[in-house]
Amino acid sequence: MSHPSSLATQPRRLRRVRARRAQRLRGFVGTALGAVVLMFLSLSGVGGSYALWSDSDTLGAGTVETGSVGLDAQWSPGHSDNPWSNMLPGESVRQPLTLSNTGDVPLAVKAAVNAVAGYELRVAVGRCTTQLAVRALGATPAPLVTIPTDDAGDDVTVCVEVRATSALRPGTSAAFTLTFDGMQVTS
Repeated sequence: MSHPSSLATQPRRLRRVRARRAQRLRGFVGTALGAVVLMFLSLSGVGGSYALWSDSDTLGAGTVETGSVGLDAQWSPGHSDNPWSNMLPGESVRQPLTLSNTGDVPLAVKAAVNAVAGYELRVAVGRCTTQLAVRALGATPAPLVTIPTDDAGDDVTVCVEVRATSALRPGTSAAFTLTFDGMQVTS
């Protein structure tokens, strides 16, 4: 059993212990804060060079210049729309054209055509001597040819063939537009 007088003194002792702990904690926090401030002040002067001699130099690296992309499509001399007149189902007419790369980079060329009811359009690289054995063009561009740069001077001859299909009706006429897209060939 405890003596009643020791119970009365225990809270006072507990208060003193707690006060000492708090005082020690404040001292520790103060010391740590002082160390951080001292470290900050000592490092704030660090940086740069304290060398007596120094030197630097600048080099002109040159000029950066982009290339260019250019594609030109031209009907061959003597072309007219007359060959595509008065066509009957099953007939086909071919006309040559020239594609030229007028830019500084090689081009991958694709071809597409708008929808033309009763007719099929086909395009192939080469001369127009026989019927083209390639798939008819549609609105989605189809790969055709890669043309080197303008410096190479390589123009490409392309044959355009118009075929009248069995879906053609008498007196039908339709305008068509061929689109050639050239995309830079990346190395």
